[in-house]
Amino acid sequence: MEASTAPSALEIATRQKPTACVLETNLAGVDGIQFIKYLRSRHVFRLLPVLVVTRSITKDVLAQLVRLGVQTVMVKPSFSFEQLVSKLIEVSPPPDLFRAASSSRGPASAPLADSSFSGSDPESSCAAAASAPESSAVVPDSPPLRPLAADDLARLASLKALPTVIEDVLDTASRPTSSLEDLEKVLRKDPVIASQVIRAANSAAYSRGASVSRIDEALQLLGFKSVVRISMACGLVSRSDLRRANGDDMRAVWCNALCNAMVMERLSIKQDAARNYAMALVRNVPFILLMQHLEGDWAAWREWSAKKNKLMDQLVEASCGLSLVRLVDSVFASMNLPRNIQDPLTEYFRFFTAKERMEPGLVARKLDLVNQIAIYLGRPGCLLSEVRCIHLREVESGPFLAVTGEEFVKEIELLEASIGILGGADCLSNGDMGSIVLWRDARWSPMDPIGSFLEQISDCVTVNFVQDLLQSSRPGVAIVEPRTPEWEVLRASRKRMVILHSESVAPDELPSGAVAIRFPLPLCQLQIQLEKALK
Repeated sequence: MEASTAPSALEIATRQKPTACVLETNLAGVDGIQFIKYLRSRHVFRLLPVLVVTRSITKDVLAQLVRLGVQTVMVKPSFSFEQLVSKLIEVSPPPDLFRAASSSRGPASAPLADSSFSGSDPESSCAAAASAPESSAVVPDSPPLRPLAADDLARLASLKALPTVIEDVLDTASRPTSSLEDLEKVLRKDPVIASQVIRAANSAAYSRGASVSRIDEALQLLGFKSVVRISMACGLVSRSDLRRANGDDMRAVWCNALCNAMVMERLSIKQDAARNYAMALVRNVPFILLMQHLEGDWAAWREWSAKKNKLMDQLVEASCGLSLVRLVDSVFASMNLPRNIQDPLTEYFRFFTAKERMEPGLVARKLDLVNQIAIYLGRPGCLLSEVRCIHLREVESGPFLAVTGEEFVKEIELLEASIGILGGADCLSNGDMGSIVLWRDARWSPMDPIGSFLEQISDCVTVNFVQDLLQSSRPGVAIVEPRTPEWEVLRASRKRMVILHSESVAPDELPSGAVAIRFPLPLCQLQIQLEKALK
């Protein structure tokens, strides 16, 4: 796509959603800096890679371009067309990777409603799903494939709930003075029971004008006795299950769900708090279904993902024969979730898990931030959860200080203890990376999920100045972006360190002897790469 003027460039960019922009500094009708400022003011283009091509450039203009997040500046005529193309490929993400992969999978890539999840012939559906995916054959030493078929979605109706929560439901039901409010307090502790209650409230049996998106609304619609019966129908995750190979991850998923729900509720305005709590609580239901489906194979698949540097989406594709996004879409559709919950949840997985470069909604963006706060609080879900730093502009002092203070953490721990799944540090891997020193530049929030993770797996000391990092005798970890003054200071140093960043960087821009790691990335991969670099 090509445009000769700024207005036409903006029109094309808005309509076509490009994955990169090559910009001449002298545009008809508008200065190139102004054009980039306008792009960055549009949230959909905040991360769009921009390459500037110019005949000459001053230090002041270069500094402005760096502040605006320009990936590369190339001065004519000192580069060839091949070099331009190579640089463009380097900074531009592969937006069609998932689409191309799904189109080559055969029957398993068709929409679920049309193939393996149609429900018309479970046996043939299962056979088709088993024969279609090639990913398990492409990567050697992978565990056996367990394709999901139509009858597997029926497991949603019998997902296993925590035994302590079931006991609390029985105890509440046995007391003649118990109210719906008492029962709601119990249901808010378990994503499985909460999802089943919301599912029943939105079923045809209780059809009404408006869909139900809150636990308290579902309770009022279904009534006390019906909710107790639904809760009793949920299978139990026994205490012995939580001590098996996948038990730690299963327990950690509940810890993550509770933490997400509580943080989401605190950060929401009053009228949205109850709905957002339910949405964050049921966000992990696809992961619970996945772990229960893979059963004893889950630990092997998790280890395979860590060793092969695979994301959660790729794990689901290799183990079950479908993408995580398609699994999520099917699960949430089968749960009869109302649109104001289902849409943000599917957006969240599509935009943040599948990494499609499109603009998510505000609720989906908040879900991502809430999950990073849960990781910061030591409740990541599992070590395949992706971690990133939190930018200062994402947080406001008042509400976010409240959800990271000691009182809020004690509230979470009390709730976890009441249902027997105390989370926190024991959800993370007990790594032993020795002593390290951490420094982050000022654009990243001190409420740092990566820093919190490092504190759990090492003797980590955080310093406030880059000079302190360089003078320390400990191996260093720096969180800084390319083309900043601090980056140049690190380039001039020969200290053994790891540099974490979110922007793309050319090999010749890396500091000598340093290892650069780009986030977001899974926690397990962060640990593996840090151990390789620092030991």
